Amino acid sequence: MITNYQPNPDDPNSLSHKTVTSISEDKSGALWIGTFGGGICRLDPSREKFDRFIHNPENSNSLGHDRVISIYKDPSEKEDLFWIGTVDGGLNRLEVSSRRFTSYQKQDGNPSVVPSNRVHGICIDPANPRYLWVGTWDSGLCLFDKQTKRFKSFGYDPANPQAVSAQMLFSIVADRTGNIWIGTQGGGVNKIDPQKQVFELWSTAGKGYRRLANNDITAIGEERSGQGVWVSTVNGGLHYLSPQKNTSQSFPQLPGPPFSLSDYHIHTILEDRKGNLWVGASGLGLFVRKTGDSRFQFVELEKPGPAGELTKVDVKIIYEDRSGQLWVGSLSKGLFHVDPETYAVRNYQHDETEKGSLSSNDILAIGEDAAGRLWLGTRSGGLNLLDKNTGQFICYKNDPERLKSLVSNSINDILYPKNNPELLVLATAGGICLLNLNQSRLDDPGKANFIPIGQNEGLTDNTVYDILEDPQGRFWASTTKGLFVLALQKTGNTYQMKAVRQYDKSDGLQSNEFNLGASFINAKGVMYFGGVNGLNLIHPDKESAALSHSPVVFTLFEKYAKSGDFTGAVTVPGISLLEQITLTYAENIFSVEFAALNYKNISKNKYAYLLEGESDNWIDLGQRRRLTFANLAPGYYTLRIRSSYQGGPWGDQVASLRIVIRPPWWRSTLAWVAYTMLLAGAILLIRRYERNRMRIKSELKIQASRAEQLKDLDRLKSDFFANISHEFRTPLTLISGPLEQLMSGTYHGNAQQEYALMKSNAQRLQKLIDQLLDLSKLDAGKLDIQKRNEDIVDFARQILSAFQSLAEKGHIQLDFQSNVPSCAFDFDPEQMEKILFNLLSNAFKFTPANGRIWIQIEKTTNNDDQPYVSIKVGDNGKGISPGSLPFVFDRFYKSEGPSFEAGTGIGLALARPVQLPALGKRTGLYQNEIGATLSV
Repeated sequence: MITNYQPNPDDPNSLSHKTVTSISEDKSGALWIGTFGGGICRLDPSREKFDRFIHNPENSNSLGHDRVISIYKDPSEKEDLFWIGTVDGGLNRLEVSSRRFTSYQKQDGNPSVVPSNRVHGICIDPANPRYLWVGTWDSGLCLFDKQTKRFKSFGYDPANPQAVSAQMLFSIVADRTGNIWIGTQGGGVNKIDPQKQVFELWSTAGKGYRRLANNDITAIGEERSGQGVWVSTVNGGLHYLSPQKNTSQSFPQLPGPPFSLSDYHIHTILEDRKGNLWVGASGLGLFVRKTGDSRFQFVELEKPGPAGELTKVDVKIIYEDRSGQLWVGSLSKGLFHVDPETYAVRNYQHDETEKGSLSSNDILAIGEDAAGRLWLGTRSGGLNLLDKNTGQFICYKNDPERLKSLVSNSINDILYPKNNPELLVLATAGGICLLNLNQSRLDDPGKANFIPIGQNEGLTDNTVYDILEDPQGRFWASTTKGLFVLALQKTGNTYQMKAVRQYDKSDGLQSNEFNLGASFINAKGVMYFGGVNGLNLIHPDKESAALSHSPVVFTLFEKYAKSGDFTGAVTVPGISLLEQITLTYAENIFSVEFAALNYKNISKNKYAYLLEGESDNWIDLGQRRRLTFANLAPGYYTLRIRSSYQGGPWGDQVASLRIVIRPPWWRSTLAWVAYTMLLAGAILLIRRYERNRMRIKSELKIQASRAEQLKDLDRLKSDFFANISHEFRTPLTLISGPLEQLMSGTYHGNAQQEYALMKSNAQRLQKLIDQLLDLSKLDAGKLDIQKRNEDIVDFARQILSAFQSLAEKGHIQLDFQSNVPSCAFDFDPEQMEKILFNLLSNAFKFTPANGRIWIQIEKTTNNDDQPYVSIKVGDNGKGISPGSLPFVFDRFYKSEGPSFEAGTGIGLALARPVQLPALGKRTGLYQNEIGATLSV
């Protein structure tokens, strides 16, 4: 639903003007509305009524003007506070709680107030909420200090490329990285990097005390009082600059001797502890201006020539030691010791014939350590240590064969750090070098331990001119590639120095090239570095941290596809909002672009990527913001991008994109399912085929076995019928013979005896027939068992006695043994009789004359303590062959071999108690050394 609010002249609680220019909201939810002619209105959404705040000339705490351009809520304040830009009413401050306005307006001749009453843009400084950036319509940009209530103007200057590009500013906004963007009329968009306030530039384009006669800075020195600074330039003489007074003064000539400084280079400037100003120039020598004197006087470092002309020494550096003595380093003339009171001079020079002399006459740097030892840096002569008492020098030079030697023989600067008094820091032509004074044999150059700081430590330029230590203990090194900030770390007794940041011209430096010896740090920690294009004042306390945590976003995703006649790149829309993208197998070539949301200096944003699923290592891309991947295998990947700024640590706000590359149809999940099913089906078919084959093979084997069994059965039957016929023939012959004799009528013998023989053979024949019938009953399972309780001992003794006559006839001994006199239990006497008769008959068959046959009865218990009776029938006859042992109880089986008599193979089959379970539980066969024993 849309609600329209219009001004109503008859309603004082309506909107005050129909032209609305800006809207903001306070903590209570009320809206503050700026109008162009009606002041400010406050809308309470709960009442839907407007409260009006307009300009009242009689009230100094009212709005400065009714035409409001902008309303900006101060995010740095706990209570609601608005800053209001007006037309002709300047900058206004509104405290919501008191409804009180404070107006800041232009005052002619006062540079500390707002430069224009037409304020269009307002924005808090992201780096320091104490400051407010204010854009005006006709006077450019200014910075308002909320504490001091003072304004600092940055007007439009066509000659200064660093200035705002137009006078008329429309709007100001700060981004999340701290950059300030300014919209102008006719000047485009301007960007302010608050970090560049760290570097204050003095040059020929500067104004007031920042203006120099020449941009090529050669030397810098601070006035002892701290009110100003001395600066020298190439062909520009000497300058005295006073930031506090906003003034500058130049000295093209040194008052006193008729020397024009514009024709010479001043290499060094020093104000000693007594306020005397010392100046050293190339080709001129050494000059001093005493405290309270406006004139410089020449100090003779060497005696005048034969004609009385002044000798000119190329002075490179002036150093005051802790005792107040001056040391002057020169080019080609060595080292000079100068008494600051008497100007007495002692010169130290290189002498090849003298051991312990200065190693080189070109002195570039001088420093002193806590022990008062004087260190000298030379050009190509290495590092020298002076013994002030003896005047002897110890020289330390680079030794290519020794890793801990000096990295370069050209020493440009020597720094004795305040926070690490055991170190000496050297700026050389080969990088930075640390000397640990406590861990070195200073009297033996071969045992001095130097620590090189170079490219491995992040220093991309090995030519280091000057080095300074800021109040935070960091080191600032000037090079041919800008300024490096280095941090020193100590682990145990080991020191390590790393470059943590690099600044160049894009950060506000005068140039990437600096000059040797043009550096200085004052008592307040402000550093000065001079180069070929001006002078930089550096405020380390204002230096903002490197934006290493800026988020990274994906800006473009292109996949290369082929569809019909089209082949090329296809852009995926909305890639910055996607968490996952899915590609087909044919789209496995793609490109990705990304960017860090840091606009301070995009050339210093660096990137690294990791493609999970392909590699576990981060790959450094430098400044490259585009990646192309080709022919990735189907699978799941996660592309991660991280960034760093100004060589700082890698940020933790990593951009991630999950990339899924689907396999081709023949490698898809459904395809693998189909392959699995086909494989499973093939395995099942093969298994079924093998099972059928094995079944058929088994059936064939069974059939073959059955055929073999039938064949064996036929053979056994044939043998059986042959044997049974033989068995039947004997009693039939014995019956038919006597019968024929009796029937012939010629027989005159004992007929009763013949009848008895015929009856005996008939009974034998009947017995054979009964055995055949019993076998049939066993096969049919119809053998009747009729148990009754009898004494097995007496029963067995009677059975054995029936064979007594046979034993006597064959001269065989019969024995009966029992461990009990009697033992009664349930059994079938008829079947038991058959078993014992067959066993004994079998024993008589194979027992020779004078042999022995026995029956043994034993009553005992089994493993379960259950009683049972064991009946054994044994003999000492021919025995049974080992190969026949498993088969002797099989029906129709007969042992092979000439030593065995022919039989039917029925007797032992009938004697097998396992076929008569009611008669017994065990059957055993034992082969003795002679004969055999059968057990029931």
